[in-house]
Amino acid sequence: VTFEDGAGVGLIEDSPLPTATIMGAAATVTVSGLEVTIRQTLTSGSDEGSLYFTLDCEDDVGNVASQVTALTTGTDVIIDVVSPVLVSAVSSSPFYYKEGDTVELTLVFSDATVGEIESSPLPTATVMGDSSSPVVVVEAPLTVKVSYVIQADDTEGALTFSIVASDLCANPSVAVVALTGGAFAIVDRTAPTINTIAADADYYKDGATVTITLDMTETNPLVDPPDVTWMGDQIASVEDRVLSGNELTATYVIRTEDADADPVTVLISASDVAGNVLTVTEADVSELMIIDKTAPVFATAVTADGSFFGPTYVANFVVTFTDANGMLDSGSGPPAATVATNAADSSTVTDNLEVTVVYTFGNDEDEGEIQISCQPQDLAGNVAVATPFTVTTGSAKYDRTAPTVSTSVEGATYYGLDDEVVIVVTFEDGAGVGLIEDSPLPTATIMGAAATVTVSGLEVTIRQTLTSGSDEGSLYFTLDCEDDVGNVASQVTALTTGTDVIIDVVSPVLVSAVSSSPFYYKEGDTVELTLVFSDATVGEIESSPLPTATVMGDSSSPVVVVEAPLTVKVSYVIQADDTEGALTFSIVASDLCANPSVAVVALTGGAFAIVDRTAPTINTIAADADYYKDGATVTITLDMTETNPLVDPPDVTWMGDQIASVEDRVLSGNELTATYVIRTEDADADPVTVLISASDVAGNVLTVTEADVSELMIIDKTAPVFATAVTADGSFFGPTYVANFVVTFTDANGMLDSGSGPPAATVATNAADSSTVTDNLEVTVVYTFGNDEDEGEIQISCQPQDLAGNVAVATPFTVTTGSAKYDRTAPTVSTSVEGATYYGLDDEVVIVVTFEDGA
Repeated sequence: VTFEDGAGVGLIEDSPLPTATIMGAAATVTVSGLEVTIRQTLTSGSDEGSLYFTLDCEDDVGNVASQVTALTTGTDVIIDVVSPVLVSAVSSSPFYYKEGDTVELTLVFSDATVGEIESSPLPTATVMGDSSSPVVVVEAPLTVKVSYVIQADDTEGALTFSIVASDLCANPSVAVVALTGGAFAIVDRTAPTINTIAADADYYKDGATVTITLDMTETNPLVDPPDVTWMGDQIASVEDRVLSGNELTATYVIRTEDADADPVTVLISASDVAGNVLTVTEADVSELMIIDKTAPVFATAVTADGSFFGPTYVANFVVTFTDANGMLDSGSGPPAATVATNAADSSTVTDNLEVTVVYTFGNDEDEGEIQISCQPQDLAGNVAVATPFTVTTGSAKYDRTAPTVSTSVEGATYYGLDDEVVIVVTFEDGAGVGLIEDSPLPTATIMGAAATVTVSGLEVTIRQTLTSGSDEGSLYFTLDCEDDVGNVASQVTALTTGTDVIIDVVSPVLVSAVSSSPFYYKEGDTVELTLVFSDATVGEIESSPLPTATVMGDSSSPVVVVEAPLTVKVSYVIQADDTEGALTFSIVASDLCANPSVAVVALTGGAFAIVDRTAPTINTIAADADYYKDGATVTITLDMTETNPLVDPPDVTWMGDQIASVEDRVLSGNELTATYVIRTEDADADPVTVLISASDVAGNVLTVTEADVSELMIIDKTAPVFATAVTADGSFFGPTYVANFVVTFTDANGMLDSGSGPPAATVATNAADSSTVTDNLEVTVVYTFGNDEDEGEIQISCQPQDLAGNVAVATPFTVTTGSAKYDRTAPTVSTSVEGATYYGLDDEVVIVVTFEDGA
């Protein structure tokens, strides 16, 4: 519905929306300017017949339009929500159909309101899953005919279809999926096919009977036993080709003339009652059955039990064979087998072409490569030739010679607490295995305690980390081991080098730590520390490397000297960046066995040393306010960092003038409080500047520049100036409307004062409802319109003050973004139109009303 609004606002109110009904039920409404669209989706309960509706609305400022109840086009729109109903569905040919036959279906419907089936678009039809091929014709107002030609890929069985017809209001019928009156139609166009083929065995020899079972897929019954041809000869006997339902069982006896390694081949020909023929080629079954007349041949022999074997060792040899047409027979007993010319403990077929031979060695077999023999047979009974062989991967040898020590060495002379003692023993093994047994590992001790052991070939490494409970003195140890096949070596108890290794697990102990100059130190002074230790076992401090020393956190500058076996001297020059306060240090000395002393971090005998080299510094500066006017008192608090006390009140200069009064510069510990009164000659918008000079008792001077504090305090003597005005409440306002105007100002040196009461403000020459400072430079003005203000642009006035009390000039203004106008004229209808003639169930009825609103 389109409206006209004379000289009014030109907008239909959309909050709240207009109200409307279609066919007596509530409708949804949308508004765009002077156009109103009303909608309703029809349901099964909707009234039927000619369209009727109502629309009530007003313009954007409350002027009420006359109710709309009729279309201006005069079109008769029909409402129908009931679908057509099937009366009958029959086929012209209720028989079996093959590819190329035409099926014709005739459907008759009833429809109470419209009484006619829609022919454009036509009813939809899907036959055998095909929605594009069926031909559909509306033969009479309520009669539909569908024709379909059976395709090469249609599914066999009952004819399937789905037909839907709609009346003129697009109400669809229930899908028709079955014929009435008991009619039927069956599709059969596919020949029978083989589903599965299974043989009773894989390998066959002369005279063996082969039996296969063939399961076929066919909807209609198979006729007669199928024709079967074995190895090129057709089977005449019906007993050798038995059919049960869709399953065929056929048998054949292998002949002498059937070649070794050939597949057992079969041909099949079968048909269903419709005459569709099945053909099965030899390729379909040639791999199921193999003729085998050749014995297996040795291929490989391996063992996972190692390369060497000794007395009582059990060896497992895995021997594989090749057999072109079959596999080894695991059901005919263990194959004959020997190891090192002796009968094996056992021999077992463990895989198709694999035999596992097990043998336990004695103490009299010849050393060297081990000879094996094995004679399995395949599934056809062919026995392998007895030919001795050795392993084909790596080697397998017999060894009964014990290893002897070659060398036993140790890598250091002195060992201390937490050190790892490492002894390496190397063996010789003559012509034997050349490996020390590592599972289980050899056993060993160092200094009477169990040691850890690692093995690599003929080399054994024994290790032990010393603890506070370890024995001290000369090194002693034991090692017991055997080679990889159990031959035991003599116990090892001594190093072959003859070196005397010393064990010491006790650290040196500090006796005294003194300083040559127990005073305050400044940058450049040298501090000298002397440390004396005691050590019971070794009795000497290690000088290479030297003891470690860190002084004032510096580990590279101190000079360290070992002056006597147990005396250490440390010298250090105070640096420019050393921390003030007590001298800090950490010195660690180790004995010759690398046992470190406890870190020495303090002098003995009450000596001390203090470092002081830094001037006092400003920590924080805080002012009591941000903005100041003439006569205001400025107070700042300065917190300083200084280890030693400050002397005298510091010198303070405000705005170029030094403060003489001690009362205006009060020092408490490291905190200074200074005050100053703003003068007439201090310039507007200038920062309040201050200079400070202070010193500690050591004479280190602090200098604070104006740059450190110039941004803390600002002088403000200028009133705020209007900048912008905006409203988020729209561009038009009518009677009783509440408008919120946000007005912003500029103020070079400050902000608006929100604590001095609401600023003076007017709207349309009337006093505002309220005015509030809502941000630093922002005022929100609220006004409720009456019914007598002048239409057009709205005038506003606002006078806030800044934090220094400067009041803005009262200059009327309008909004600076968009427009804000007052309107009290009602809209009138221009047009109301509807876009269709017929509507059915679930359709959406849409009516568009357009208004006019003048200006």
